[in-house]
Amino acid sequence: KAMDGQHLTVTFDDVRNFICKDATIAECRIFLETCKQYRLNPFTKEAYLIHYDNKNGDTASTIVLGKTCYMKMAEAHPQYDGFEAGIIVLDVEAGELIHREGSIIYEGEKLLGGWAKTYRKDRSRPFYEEVNFSEYNTGKSLWVSKPATMIRKVALVHTLREAFPATFGGLIDESEVPVDAEAEFRELSAAEADAAGIVPPRRR
Repeated sequence: KAMDGQHLTVTFDDVRNFICKDATIAECRIFLETCKQYRLNPFTKEAYLIHYDNKNGDTASTIVLGKTCYMKMAEAHPQYDGFEAGIIVLDVEAGELIHREGSIIYEGEKLLGGWAKTYRKDRSRPFYEEVNFSEYNTGKSLWVSKPATMIRKVALVHTLREAFPATFGGLIDESEVPVDAEAEFRELSAAEADAAGIVPPRRR
């Protein structure tokens, strides 16, 4: 049962045919158990299983969460108490370092990184993190069109992982991986979705 209430059946063949063709049987099992535990729907891009190095069959596949899953899972935790997040920029002319909420960059500023705070109701201090833009920028996909949004999200994910290690300890967000997760993912046809008992987003 997924977080949105849908009941679905996902087989090992489904994982290999639609999500990650290089996955081993063991990786399929771990992926499906993870989806079941966290109530993730891999057919609606809530979770991916990706292979970083397709030239090396010995490279393990990695479970990656989709765009909104970290926030959905955090909001479901009884101790979650909100967050703050933004970017770190350099005003080139003034030589001033600025920590700004949100993800807007003005003319004359250089993006250096992201920052975030995550709050728990049972902690007296927030979990704080700053991340370096150059460490995560892949120069591909959304890192080209929305670099500030991406580095802000990396910082937020880091604080969520530290604030809720039991929930996020072994999971990775798609903003942290060096490849485009969706490139490994094939959309289901209407017939395939019906066979799996999935309601495609366009029909919700």
